[in-house]
Amino acid sequence: MNEEKVRCPYCRELIYKDAVKCKHCGSLLSDLPFSAVDSDTRIRNALASRFEIQEELGRGGMSIVYKAIQKNLNRPVALKVLPGQFTHDKEFLERFHREAQSAAQLKHPSIVTIYDEGSESGVHFISMEYVDGKDLHTLIQEQGPLPVNKTKALISSVAKGLGHAHEMELIHRDIKSSNILIDKKGRPVLSDFGIARAADSQGLTQTGIVIGTPEYMSPEQARGEKLDARSDIYSLGVVLYECLTRQVPFKSDTILGTIHKITHDKPERPRALNNDIPIGLENVVLRCIEKDTEQRYSSCEVMVNALEGRQRHKVYSPQVSESNKDSSSPMKQVKIRQLIHEREKRESTPAWLKIAIILVSALLLVVIVLVVNQRKPTSIGSTTNSSHFEDANGSTTAVSQNENSRMDQRGEANSVIGWLSKARTYLASNQLTTPIGANAMDMIDKVLNVNSSHPEALRLKQDIANKYEVLGDSQANRKRYDTALHYYKKSLDINKNNISVIDKIDKMSMKLSSSLETTDRKSTSSWVESNDVILRDVEQKKPADLGLQSEPPSPTPPPPEESEAIVFIPYDKPPVPKGGFVAIQRNLIYPRIAFKAGVEGKVLVYAQIDEEGKVVQTRLMQSLVGCDDAAVNAIKSVSWEPAMQRNKPVKVWVMVPVSFRIK
Repeated sequence: MNEEKVRCPYCRELIYKDAVKCKHCGSLLSDLPFSAVDSDTRIRNALASRFEIQEELGRGGMSIVYKAIQKNLNRPVALKVLPGQFTHDKEFLERFHREAQSAAQLKHPSIVTIYDEGSESGVHFISMEYVDGKDLHTLIQEQGPLPVNKTKALISSVAKGLGHAHEMELIHRDIKSSNILIDKKGRPVLSDFGIARAADSQGLTQTGIVIGTPEYMSPEQARGEKLDARSDIYSLGVVLYECLTRQVPFKSDTILGTIHKITHDKPERPRALNNDIPIGLENVVLRCIEKDTEQRYSSCEVMVNALEGRQRHKVYSPQVSESNKDSSSPMKQVKIRQLIHEREKRESTPAWLKIAIILVSALLLVVIVLVVNQRKPTSIGSTTNSSHFEDANGSTTAVSQNENSRMDQRGEANSVIGWLSKARTYLASNQLTTPIGANAMDMIDKVLNVNSSHPEALRLKQDIANKYEVLGDSQANRKRYDTALHYYKKSLDINKNNISVIDKIDKMSMKLSSSLETTDRKSTSSWVESNDVILRDVEQKKPADLGLQSEPPSPTPPPPEESEAIVFIPYDKPPVPKGGFVAIQRNLIYPRIAFKAGVEGKVLVYAQIDEEGKVVQTRLMQSLVGCDDAAVNAIKSVSWEPAMQRNKPVKVWVMVPVSFRIK
């Protein structure tokens, strides 16, 4: 790893120059230029001797997951691959392989099984159990808040698996709904132990380093403090909250804003978002996400007992946002306290009195349920069936079919809501336009295809453009002009009317052109001298001589010095590059630079010219920034007079200043 340190463009803390994720604020710094992205072909070829890759299942901040067949056992596996741009980061490599080593110790039906790990031809992978189904986050986004019984069953099962990991002294540290997979039979499986570590480990992830997904972090994790099992219980409590309400308790537009809410704000009561949640289950949720670790459940076993109604404890009074408290809760809390108080006195109470107390308690519970149900809106004359959900203490609550109908209606808008939710998540993680299928721009495009004027989608789209501009500014301040130009162009691709970004592209191109001037001249002169070219015969051809438009682009590229074997070919209408034109408002000529998506510049081409001046062969030899074949095709399409007055074919370097005009 490069030991040089720079400042994170988001939190301004010092990080390694080659880092792909900020260890302080969690920002992903891996939105790299296209040249750094791994091709499926390279990965497939590298792993071909062991796996037959069938399809891509998804991409995350650190990995690509494929469905594959393990050839020697002919079984389906989930193949987790580390992208090539991360392999230079030693810490990421160690963390990636530590996931396999940590999870391989765990044997539980609710934890994904690890089969193998290693590397082939520079491609690092983990082979694991293939779970045919969906992740819990996707399920929630598609279906909305889950039924109470289903939620309790799922979270209890995950908590049991997590408890097994804690018994093995492993803390997961990244519990979230997208890391819980649901198979076709409804079995939940906990995956992604990528940042798990032993409870007493002082290795790579020490106190003071913040790693995890912000919305699911415990307060102590957000502060970078030492963690224990109760941090995982907090994160699982956030997932429980999400299952019941379809949203997480703390979320902001920025990572730092989210962390501030987690560490300072009180959560909104789940029942304020979904009144069908039993109050007992609400208390379980709120106890899990207490900011004070001493107020949470001490273990997953205790949490499971509470979820399944087997836990007996004093009445829990969680701290929640005052504006969201249920107006009837004081009355209910008094009644429940009375019941618990009577329960605690049972050991010293005569048998006949115990029976009387039980009867009175049951009667009070019935009264409470009736009061709650009377407060719910009901449909007049409804004769439909009802679904019954069990609360955390065994009581039942009826939900009418009309409510199910309303849930179905909400489901019609779930796609757009889900896309926007994913877009916000990807935006917070800086997955702006990459990787394909798992980035903010792809999600926004889906929304705009449904509603081209959707206000939030348009705002998020502008946020992406602004982020790229900020990334460009950060790189420009470090004098990394080529990278800055890459980000400015991405910003302009999204918002083509941003005059400020157009001006920045202009300035960066000029700076980059100036910085490459001396290097290019030296390298070209060296090539000419080594190939015995007669320098004095080199001359610049006019546009008319080349069959091009007589009006030269403005400003006209300067002629080459006599000490260089360079032929300049200005042209105004080259073939359209594959990526289309960048929307610029004026012609720009930079004779020393070539760019990818239609911005002007220079390419170095190796051209072979016959005796009549015809181009018989061209080959792109060098791309200074990353260009397309437009210049090469333009050279092939024109007829040259002999570039050098000789009676035999010649080979020359061709330096092409490219001008792209707005259509």
